[in-house]
Amino acid sequence: MASAQRIFDPIAEAKTTISADPNCIWETVFDMGNWSNWNSVFDITIDGLPEIEKELIIKSTFRIGPAGLSKERIWGIDNSSDTFKRLCWEILGIGLAEPFEFLIPLPQAFLSTERCIELTKIEGQNATQVRNFIKYDVFPAGYIVYAFYGQQTETGFKDFGLSLMEEVESSSCAF
Repeated sequence: MASAQRIFDPIAEAKTTISADPNCIWETVFDMGNWSNWNSVFDITIDGLPEIEKELIIKSTFRIGPAGLSKERIWGIDNSSDTFKRLCWEILGIGLAEPFEFLIPLPQAFLSTERCIELTKIEGQNATQVRNFIKYDVFPAGYIVYAFYGQQTETGFKDFGLSLMEEVESSSCAF
């Protein structure tokens, strides 16, 4: 198992550079319940702002296939630095949002994930790199999910990043 993980690391990710300070971008990213107001990929239902252990529902609409539905839980919030910020959550269940809504609870032993958005100030530039990623940690289930949905997920993350860039760069706090 360890050798397979070294050969193939099942991470779907996209990086976007935004001409804004991490604090400016953080305001938009952290307000997860309003994501659907400025992007067409992720529609999040959450009670208020993210907190550790708070659960949320994510409807994911990628370019192909039916809209996905997932129940997730916030496990990490790092807002302690002006140059790096991180918001992370994990999948608790997956399903479909269309043509009818259903969720299947998943034990962590079956599909453990690390799902984060990281904001890193680019040294010497008036810009921030936004890294949006999901890492599937469990072998073989995570590898199977990545094989079927990895490319689709990366495309969705890229679309999200472009929408985030447009939203932030049109605000008053962009450089």
